[in-house]
Amino acid sequence: MDPASILFAAAAAHAAQAPVRPVRFETGPVVGVELISVVGESPVACSARYRLEVTAGAAGSASRSVQSGVAQLEPGRRVTLVNLRLAGQGSRQVSAILTVEPCSGKPYQQIWTSTD
Repeated sequence: MDPASILFAAAAAHAAQAPVRPVRFETGPVVGVELISVVGESPVACSARYRLEVTAGAAGSASRSVQSGVAQLEPGRRVTLVNLRLAGQGSRQVSAILTVEPCSGKPYQQIWTSTD
């Protein structure tokens, strides 16, 4: 087997082992606010349950928001499930936990924390 074939086979094996994350965070600044988006994308039709919990503030005076649902994903179609704009947070710490029960495989979490 030539080196290129070996490299291709190794890359394909790694991709096959990589966890599929059909629902995930995307974050970034948008004109004075922080935007947290939860997006879904899958190579096959499937349903995935998700739960987004966002907490802002210090212990004892924190506010909390929870959004959850079931994403009906279609092959090759990217969907935005949640857009959450965080404005005026100042010095408040914001954290978000996304919990997903994917189409197949084990449940997983993604955690995001603001960087002030």
